[in-house]
Amino acid sequence: MRPVSTIYHFLLIAALLSLLVTARAAYAEKPGEQVLSPEEKTESPIETVIDVVAAGKFYAPCFERFRKVGETRGISLSVKYLPRDTGFDGMRELLQRGHADLVIIPSGWLPALAESALLLPLDDLESTQDAGIDDIFLPLLDFYCRYDGSLYALPLDGDVRVYYYREDILEDPLEKSAFEREYGYALSVPKNVVQSYDFARFFTRKRGTVLAGKPLSHDFFGVGMALGPGWCHYEWLDRFLAYGGVYFDDSLRPLIAEERGVTALEDLKRLLQYAPPDTLSWGYSEVKDAFSGGRLASLVLWSDFFKLVHGAGNLSTEGVVGVSHVPGRTANGGFDFRAVMSKGGGVIAVATSTRKPDESFWVASSMSMSPGRSVYDPRTRCDPFRYSQTFGARALSETLFNITGLPVPESAAAEYLDAVRESMEHGAPVLTIPYSEDYIDLLDLYVHRALAGEMDPALALEIAAEGWDTISRERGYELQAKSWRSVYAVWERLYPFKKRLR
Repeated sequence: MRPVSTIYHFLLIAALLSLLVTARAAYAEKPGEQVLSPEEKTESPIETVIDVVAAGKFYAPCFERFRKVGETRGISLSVKYLPRDTGFDGMRELLQRGHADLVIIPSGWLPALAESALLLPLDDLESTQDAGIDDIFLPLLDFYCRYDGSLYALPLDGDVRVYYYREDILEDPLEKSAFEREYGYALSVPKNVVQSYDFARFFTRKRGTVLAGKPLSHDFFGVGMALGPGWCHYEWLDRFLAYGGVYFDDSLRPLIAEERGVTALEDLKRLLQYAPPDTLSWGYSEVKDAFSGGRLASLVLWSDFFKLVHGAGNLSTEGVVGVSHVPGRTANGGFDFRAVMSKGGGVIAVATSTRKPDESFWVASSMSMSPGRSVYDPRTRCDPFRYSQTFGARALSETLFNITGLPVPESAAAEYLDAVRESMEHGAPVLTIPYSEDYIDLLDLYVHRALAGEMDPALALEIAAEGWDTISRERGYELQAKSWRSVYAVWERLYPFKKRLR
């Protein structure tokens, strides 16, 4: 995060606080920031107003859907959006001053806010209102909604890394026959790292050569990866966590430079030869556009990509997008994997300072349990976070058609939702202890340097691990260790280390 001057920070927070204490009537004049205005009251009188501060406008449709539900209970929402420049620090300041009943935050913010006693534990409130806890994917619930054994939030969004591939070329008879002759096994969706490497190598073709019976008008690549600065750590995590890696041991000793981490980085370097030459500068948009434009055979990306690529209107991929879980490792005669869950997915939490805890929890539960079709809508960028949402293939197909005008087969929607469910059931978190951005930024820097050929992979990760130790000391070793132990306990319970194979 870029440093901000003290004066600028003070003025920014002062302006924000001034905004939040402005009379609620003023907000009613701004569409989208006050869900109910007086003339919209068509049912029972509104008796309770819940002040909500949201870290982003992705969740505005959630507030619109809640409006009529809230009226039946005599509850309305006064919704404000956190100015983008204030980020986590701005949200912490607001909570310290008691300016919210409910907050919608990236799940990565939860541990630090809970540790600072700014969020209310929900375990006691859970008995007063059904929040559908059993329907939430367990890794998402335990890693991103709980802290130190207590429930602090409910999800409004999912998002997990999944494997996308060109189904039309994988099913082509000529390609299947050629692949089996060359590699000695049948062409199918890659389930482990070796198979994904073979897949990428086989489908990398030069312009003028033939792919699925048609000559190529451009170079075609077997894999696409977002390996630019700020993005490459996700590609490394896909492999590190799939191999059974974990960030620290139970005493906060970094494990990223051990065998699993080095192997993950070496695998990325090996795959680079089958990716476009400018891959080391790519982020989400570049890899999305390359796949949509028919230049890639496969990639790993977030689960919202399926909805976006089908809404792009590009005929080169229309109806041919296959989806599966990320490639993992061979284990006990089968395959095992971990799928990285986004820490940016939104969760809704109750502020400790609220004077309306029961009503606030009722709102949080209602919004989490009744997301409607927003998890299928590409405009919201929300993704399934409950088991029940992954059994709506027809609803997803209809939603995408109604919004984009482009047909998406129900079978393709079902395959996507199956992949999301399986991936979320094997979900693993991005690091979420306090100041996790410091650790991840440093990791990203050295992963990129190794991929660019500036450093040996083992040395790069060793330096990153030493830097993680420094960050832990500078940020307060006891606090960091306590926060990590909360995560580690969940990791041990869901994925016991004794079952993690090399």
